[in-house]
Amino acid sequence: MNATRASRLLAVGLTGAALLVAGCGGDDDSDAATSAATATAATTAQAGAQARVRPIRNPYRRPTLPAHGGGRLETLIVRDVRVGDGEVVEAGDTIIADYAGALYQSGRVFDSSWQRGREPIEIRIDNGGVIAGWWQGLQGMRVGGRRTLAIPAALGYGETGSGDAIPPNSDLYFVVDLLAVKKAEPTGPSNGMPLGG
Repeated sequence: MNATRASRLLAVGLTGAALLVAGCGGDDDSDAATSAATATAATTAQAGAQARVRPIRNPYRRPTLPAHGGGRLETLIVRDVRVGDGEVVEAGDTIIADYAGALYQSGRVFDSSWQRGREPIEIRIDNGGVIAGWWQGLQGMRVGGRRTLAIPAALGYGETGSGDAIPPNSDLYFVVDLLAVKKAEPTGPSNGMPLGG
């Protein structure tokens, strides 16, 4: 049985159970049971809708991340290579995306979904859960688009860096291909790269 069919069966079962409880109580219990049934049905419907979010097929080729040389970045630079025509990313949304990240000055790639067999990242765009450059730079992007982010160190991993891959005070450069947006309720911290420091 696939996940979508299982979600539908679960939704029908929970809604039916809630309605059965609503029909069994007295007048005082009836209002509470009806409210519980309505809340359960709404939550189940939202969960079912989220389960149906499927990423689009990425229309782009593997990006080349150039060395930029020169001085340090002072501000975040956001550039849409191509604007998508799908759902818009808002604060708190979860995205599914292909991406590649490199050190801005040298162009040395430190992480890429393309290197992992094009396995997209799924990560929530929330303040503190991702680096500030992603938090600020991905809001407003549309599914189907490709966006570049040139991120100063202060909006990346700052003075601490991130392990051996990202030295302290490194400016970063990302290419992000947005494949899907999930409008789910916040449910705890994100995992995966790029995380807040």
